[in-house]
Amino acid sequence: MPMPQNHSYNKVVEGSAAQSSKVSLLSGAVACVCIVVYLGAIVFAGVRVYTGVIERRALASREFARLADFSASLGSGGMYDPLFEQSVEEEFSRLKTLQGVIFSSALGNYTALERNKGKVIIWNELKETPDFKPQFGLSKEPFSKPIQIGNQMITFRAVYTYIDYERLIAILKRTLLVVLATLCLALFTLIFQFLMANPPAPAHSKEGDLMSRDTAEFFHTKEAEEEEQERAPRARAPAEEEPPQEMPHAPPAQEETGGLYAARSYIGQEGHGKDRLAAELKRCAAFEQDLVFMAVELHTSLPPDDKEFRLLADEAVKFFLRRDLIFEKGGQGIAVIIPGIDLDQGFTKSEKLLVRVESKYAEAFGREAKLYIGLSSRAERDIEADRIIFEASGALKKAWEDPSSPIVAFRSDPEKYRDFMAAQNKSLP
Repeated sequence: MPMPQNHSYNKVVEGSAAQSSKVSLLSGAVACVCIVVYLGAIVFAGVRVYTGVIERRALASREFARLADFSASLGSGGMYDPLFEQSVEEEFSRLKTLQGVIFSSALGNYTALERNKGKVIIWNELKETPDFKPQFGLSKEPFSKPIQIGNQMITFRAVYTYIDYERLIAILKRTLLVVLATLCLALFTLIFQFLMANPPAPAHSKEGDLMSRDTAEFFHTKEAEEEEQERAPRARAPAEEEPPQEMPHAPPAQEETGGLYAARSYIGQEGHGKDRLAAELKRCAAFEQDLVFMAVELHTSLPPDDKEFRLLADEAVKFFLRRDLIFEKGGQGIAVIIPGIDLDQGFTKSEKLLVRVESKYAEAFGREAKLYIGLSSRAERDIEADRIIFEASGALKKAWEDPSSPIVAFRSDPEKYRDFMAAQNKSLP
């Protein structure tokens, strides 16, 4: 009986829609995290700087009172004592916040000290009257206090720095490190989103047209499938010749009836392919990975002998790097299991393999070879090995029928596939 039709197989739906949605959600989440971290870093730095200014002002007030008390205790000589300025300067140098001090008497006498000469205090043109130079980082309103030194009443004024530059630099370094780390996270997310949103476009096939065709044509009756298999060339007996010189690392030849690798091609025997595919499907499902199954058929102007077929197998091993995931398929084909990639990536790999094998045949044997490839993928489905083999074989048949498009990929919608399988299970007695 013909296979029941279902909407999941009547239209080809882009299988990457769910993946694009996940990437968009991830990008949005990362953007929110970055914004929160940026704002948090700025607020944290601002609070630390503000509290530092408050602490600095309190320390300056204490140091001003300390210097005022010290100056008042210097004795009866007052400002005219030769040791007055020297003693005050020594005490002034021990302070952290005060940058300049001025002592002025009612008689117009002045004594001025500053931490950095010429930076804090300015004098009038006659250099008789000092004052504080306004500048960023210094207090706008100086401390002022009248003190008694000996028998003189002296006005004592001082300015201080309200910014602790060492502490400020430490705060800025920590803030910039946090911002830099967050910026790197945002940059990597942007690159990842760009790569996922712009997969390599196939160049050799009419992918846009083939991916949108009615895929009901991929399904045949079981009787038609058996008839196709009967018409397919049977696998030849293992060759008795020695392994070719261009394959020094090929595994030891084994009989078709035993062992993993076939003596004819040094890749997996056809009988082992289905079991290995089933195991890989279970493993990928457990880790939520995709998997692509590739059915490859080789056609040449003359039936290829074992040496020519080994070239196809050898190039597949060199290209995919996994001999244990490549198996013979029919008389002149191979099957490849590729875990961890999606259908679009599998399509791109198929194109590269096609160009590589066809050019190798022209170089090695001086004649053209035509490669037909059918693809199918797990695509978030809980699918059996028989089903994905059937889908890839249907795609391969479609490629035979349209030589202008030698690569055909079967794409399914996971949700509709699950609905279809649920309906099939309900119909069973």
